[in-house]
Amino acid sequence: MESLVVWLPCLAAATAIFYAGRQLSHCGDVIAEKTKVSRGWIGFILLALITSLPEVSTSLSSASLLQSPDLAIGNLVGSNIFNLLIIVLLDLLYSPSPILTVAGEEHNLSLGLGILLGSLTILGLLTQPDIGFLGVNLVSWGILIVYLIGVRLSFKNSKQPADTTAKYPEAKLSHTYFKFILFSVIIIGSGIMAAYSGRDIARITGLSYTLVGTFFLAIVTSLPEVAVAVGALKLGEPDMALGNLFGSNVFNLSLVFLVDVFYRAGGIFSGSSGEHIITVVEFLILSGIVLISLSCKSRKQFLRLGVDSLCILGVYLLGVFLLIMNKG
Repeated sequence: MESLVVWLPCLAAATAIFYAGRQLSHCGDVIAEKTKVSRGWIGFILLALITSLPEVSTSLSSASLLQSPDLAIGNLVGSNIFNLLIIVLLDLLYSPSPILTVAGEEHNLSLGLGILLGSLTILGLLTQPDIGFLGVNLVSWGILIVYLIGVRLSFKNSKQPADTTAKYPEAKLSHTYFKFILFSVIIIGSGIMAAYSGRDIARITGLSYTLVGTFFLAIVTSLPEVAVAVGALKLGEPDMALGNLFGSNVFNLSLVFLVDVFYRAGGIFSGSSGEHIITVVEFLILSGIVLISLSCKSRKQFLRLGVDSLCILGVYLLGVFLLIMNKG
């Protein structure tokens, strides 16, 4: 009975996160229109921040309150893996052709940044450096610096759209800001609940913290990305859907720096399990598949899925199997 009850807080957190994520995506679109900010910039920065709020609250509470670096790192990397798995869902929903065939070249920047930040994360996990500055190791500082450079490059490459047709003429910016803050608080609180739930699930079921963080918590905290991506696709905006996924991945990996700041029992990498190397490598492979697909634009399909989506699904399932066989 206890093993069944322990899942209830996780399900409650998932429901709250999904609902609030849908509302926040709408707020972000209104803010973009009213402030005249490029939607590309909003997607890469604001929407990525919005949909990554569960990862922020879950990972930081895992590191600071639970002192569990494996839950924190597992949640961040696992969320990135699941975000790329969402492409498979979008491919099923987007009927004209494989969805990556209609994606713009602007996604190459965010994918490249994700691969670079993932490589730095592997470097930290392999070397577990003790050298740091202000209590944070040098690899984490490198992750922060690369992220900030990426934000700057994104801002320089963003373009103000020529079409300024108002979609929300009646919306008030002050009311939108209030809703933005309200639903952000809901997501943060739900993320903390999910972190405690993840700890209890690992304790009751006997599963490793890495496995729980990488797959169970990651799926819960990635629900806003699902909500935003599917909603954007229904609006006929595949680039917005994909841009939010890739931007969220970049932002999630930048959170390794904050996790290192909040984890006071030592360096975040030295306190983490080597199992994370499997998941980060899986993320890099998936990112490579997407990057190649954006260049090739293959239109081959099988069972309504593009070849790239089938590869993504296969690599994801292989990663689950390797983690379970390793220590699950």
